[in-house]
Amino acid sequence: MAFIQFVASSTLNAVVVLLMLGLVSGRALAVPSSRTSLYPIFSWNSVPLFWHAYDPSGPFNATELDLIVKFPLVTIEKGQSIRVSPVSQDAEDKIVAAAKQIKTRNATVKVLMYTNAVMDWSMYKLHAYCEQHQEMWFHNEMGKPVLIFGQQVFDVRPEANRRVWINDLLTADKSGYIDGAFVDRGLFALDIRTANISEETWKEYLLAHDKHMLEIQQAMGPDKIIISNNKDYDGVSARMFERFFLKDFDGNKPYADLLALMHEGNMSHIAEAHASPCTEDVFNVTLAAFLLGAEKYAYYGCTDGWSVNTGWLTWREEYSQKLGVPTSQPTTIRTARGYCRNGTANRESYASTSPFWEKLKVHARKVEFKRHRISHWIDEYKTSYPDEASPILARVFSTGTCVTVDFNTDPPTSCIAWTGGKVTGSPICLQTV
Repeated sequence: MAFIQFVASSTLNAVVVLLMLGLVSGRALAVPSSRTSLYPIFSWNSVPLFWHAYDPSGPFNATELDLIVKFPLVTIEKGQSIRVSPVSQDAEDKIVAAAKQIKTRNATVKVLMYTNAVMDWSMYKLHAYCEQHQEMWFHNEMGKPVLIFGQQVFDVRPEANRRVWINDLLTADKSGYIDGAFVDRGLFALDIRTANISEETWKEYLLAHDKHMLEIQQAMGPDKIIISNNKDYDGVSARMFERFFLKDFDGNKPYADLLALMHEGNMSHIAEAHASPCTEDVFNVTLAAFLLGAEKYAYYGCTDGWSVNTGWLTWREEYSQKLGVPTSQPTTIRTARGYCRNGTANRESYASTSPFWEKLKVHARKVEFKRHRISHWIDEYKTSYPDEASPILARVFSTGTCVTVDFNTDPPTSCIAWTGGKVTGSPICLQTV
């Protein structure tokens, strides 16, 4: 659709110009350089994980806290304590109270507050302010409010409105229990025809939206984690893949999402790879893909939603398996069958002469710094090689845990052979050739 193409071209090029200038509202961008206090605890000992949910019934109970404090990176969602008085109000205070619970148990956990750069959720104090100051809301050329799922949209074009939004977050940050924010709708798409918005207005809004994302990081400071949902920003410290690898919201194909995850590591960004819905098949292949592409400060999660009862209180057996430091980047192999069976000495015979994966990575590197979304570039690249088979990739970790993903099937076929003997997904990587 035209508006999607517009997001991927004009707006992002304009943001690149802003980044090149190093200016937002006349000030230099605060792109973190030395960020040792920014990062959550990270270890390759087992699968690195994040937690992102809410308990609508009230403060976290002891059982919930026992699990939550095991995660180094936690986001408290908007519905936290929503059924507690004042019902459906004061979300900021309820999130801070939940953050205090976690920090009291384990001060090393990085706790983030859920926010939305676009949608004015009614349970926030900020919504009550907007009701009294409706210039905070985005209106079309006919003077009618622009709505998403029946909810008002922030008008982030005026600097004053962006400042009000940011001040709401800064107020919560003053509590001392908040280490940053998860910012939903980092990637924003809207059917401008349905909303009755001109292309000129839409262009103005998208440019302001991207500027707003950069200003959030700047206002919070270089040592605060700002997670942009579904979109990468050079001046923002983190990104979530909301539906990683399979039908992701950024439009990427599976191998393109893998490359994008690797790019986050190359940029020293924090990355969250969230898989959903978390069926066994989805869990198996997304965990394998995550392990293929994960760099330091990448974290995984697989659930069916965002409340505590959608999978966030489930500790899978794989999460306790030994992993170890990766011994290499993903390697192209000619077949997954038996690759993880006989150890390192036998793996040279699996080397593939297929240039597809290596050429794809080179091509992605050329364009990644020009565009924040690489899906249409990779699609274009693949169609120029119609006879080239998709890659079969493998990665081995220092404990001996071994992963393969075959992109020639839809969805891809995966195998994780854990060093302890457990197999996740297809057993093909352990089968006799």
